[in-house]
Amino acid sequence: MKTKLHLLVYGLALCLCSTVALGQRNVSSKRGIAYGYHSPADMQAVSAGVSWWYNWSLKPDASVGEAYKTAGVEFVPMVWGGTPNVDQVAASIPDGAKYLLAFNEPNFGVQSNITAQRAAELWPVFEQVAARKNLKLVSPAVNYCGGNCNQTDPLVYLEEFFAACPDCKVDYIALHWYACTPDALIWYLNRFKKFGKPIWLTEFSCGDQSDLSLAVQKKYMQEAVSILENDTSVFRYAWFAGRTTEIPNVNLLGTSGQLTELGQLYVSLPIGTPIQPIALPGKMEAELYTAMSGISTQSTTDTGGGLNVGWTDNGDWTEYKVNVTAAGSYEFTMRVAAAANGGSFHLELDGQRVSPTTAVASTSGWQNWTDLKVSNVMLPQGNHTLRLVFDTGGFNLNYLTAQTVPTPPPVAAFNLSAANVCSGANTVVTNSSTGNISSYNWNFGVGATPATGTGSGPFTVVYSSAGSKTISLIATGTGGSTIATKTVNVASCVNTNLALLKPAYASSQESGGTIPAYATDGKTSTRWSSVFSDPQWIYVDLQTASQLSKIILRWEAASGKAYTVESSNDLNTWTPLYSTTIGDGGVDEFTVSGAGRYVRVRGTQRNTTYGYSLWELEVYGTSGARTGESEASEMLSSTLSVYPNPFSSELTLQANAKQVNKIEVYNSAGHLVTSIDHPDLSSQHVQFGAELPDGLYVIKLFGQEGVNVLRVVKSR
Repeated sequence: MKTKLHLLVYGLALCLCSTVALGQRNVSSKRGIAYGYHSPADMQAVSAGVSWWYNWSLKPDASVGEAYKTAGVEFVPMVWGGTPNVDQVAASIPDGAKYLLAFNEPNFGVQSNITAQRAAELWPVFEQVAARKNLKLVSPAVNYCGGNCNQTDPLVYLEEFFAACPDCKVDYIALHWYACTPDALIWYLNRFKKFGKPIWLTEFSCGDQSDLSLAVQKKYMQEAVSILENDTSVFRYAWFAGRTTEIPNVNLLGTSGQLTELGQLYVSLPIGTPIQPIALPGKMEAELYTAMSGISTQSTTDTGGGLNVGWTDNGDWTEYKVNVTAAGSYEFTMRVAAAANGGSFHLELDGQRVSPTTAVASTSGWQNWTDLKVSNVMLPQGNHTLRLVFDTGGFNLNYLTAQTVPTPPPVAAFNLSAANVCSGANTVVTNSSTGNISSYNWNFGVGATPATGTGSGPFTVVYSSAGSKTISLIATGTGGSTIATKTVNVASCVNTNLALLKPAYASSQESGGTIPAYATDGKTSTRWSSVFSDPQWIYVDLQTASQLSKIILRWEAASGKAYTVESSNDLNTWTPLYSTTIGDGGVDEFTVSGAGRYVRVRGTQRNTTYGYSLWELEVYGTSGARTGESEASEMLSSTLSVYPNPFSSELTLQANAKQVNKIEVYNSAGHLVTSIDHPDLSSQHVQFGAELPDGLYVIKLFGQEGVNVLRVVKSR
């Protein structure tokens, strides 16, 4: 940066308001001027838009006198350099001063030329003066030094100063800047935000390029003032200068009391005109962040030149103000370079993560650039703060682009606990939709409670009437809407006993007068009873897969205390429907939700020393269509029974002579293995099967009333 023959400093601070009212004036509380040799008329002229000034000295110009107070322009004293003395400095500061500026460009050999370590040694003098005069302290005012320097980089100088003076009272950071582009100014300010203190930019104008025309100065002044007014990290700024020959076309003052064209522009520029956020979809230069932690920038050799963000460490971040013009799914393209593998990052919007952690692979060089895409980033419309978090540092970032990606509509889908139910029974509807969904609209059909619904569910639906019911779901998202429908068949089956007169089988029976078939004959004068041991079971073959809604167990005195009711479609896999360990006999009635062809009561603990005894096993629900073998099989009589099943030695057929005139036994391969014509049923039962090996068998019983088909298992 340029070195100057006069004293330069600047500062920054956070302000909750951007204007001060002085008489009839509304001027920026930030805007100032760096200049000495004012006249009272000069003070009156600049007061139209300037609220403070300094002259690199502890006292106002003698020629100004008290005119600055009359004009309402605050004077800020400064210790330019040297070895300050507490008493002398305190005595020189005018009453009413609020701040004290310290050491002008101390890293320059041609300015105050004070090393960071020496500045730290002298800082207690400033602290004593501040305590005596009730002042806030502004750090040494630093700038880039191009030659004859004790430190070239102003950031490094302040880092060394704070390292040597970690507990020093420093309320603000002071900077100078003479580059000529808004991007460079933003980058420069952002470098010093790491100290967490408000900034005074006590010298700035356009001085570091060949074209320093009035038009260039005016353009840069407007751009820079807009940035400085709206950056909340900037407390104050001062244009250099009132009158000077060092830099062409920067003067705010002409003859005494006369503003130049540039001066008229400076005092009239808007106060706090908002900086426009970056529009998305669009491109964001990585170095144009509004806040950051830890990173730095450097010149890039990537196409287009400019700066890139670099020197990234774990946990560093950059923030950008963005305006999302249309909500939706965005794809971000990150322009990255890395000398090795290991880098990673993620994106956050208003403090909420909006992308997964994405790895950055090596590009074999810090300036070997490639594009890395991050998809499915959902952004809502409006103004937001976008933060890029370097989860793992070690890569450079040049820019980001964000483009909308058409969002596909969601896929509406749901599942039913059962497609065939009884009126009054529960149907559970479970959502299985996929995609980006903002709303759900359900209609459960005629006679449903509830009739409609919103939200993702699940829902428990009960139908009051029979019939075919259509359930529909409309799932809506940013990509549109889709609909899904399913049909539920509702039957008036609550009072239909599906087990009535259906075949029943048991693990044992107490005697020929307590066979399993008596538990499904519809009579409360007959019963099934097991032998006197645990465990025992009885199951009924409903002869078709059925939806189950209610079970009634009518116990005789010998009842079950601990038992489970379960269903199956194949006699191998059983699904629990109900279980208790505190059964007390009498009538047990309970609602169930399930399906199956077979319903079994499996007892594990009795209430008495006797066996398990049921007058009736009643099953209620919806019977499905009978198919295959079950369609051809008709119950010959409710008093027909084959037991035990499974059997280990012989089967016993309980019937009378008129019911069965032939028995055929087939193995699992469908081959006839034995046949009994006109079995001797004079004693109403016959035993057979002792010669059969273990396995699954199908028994066909032929009688005058038709054919009954049973499955049995022999297992020793």
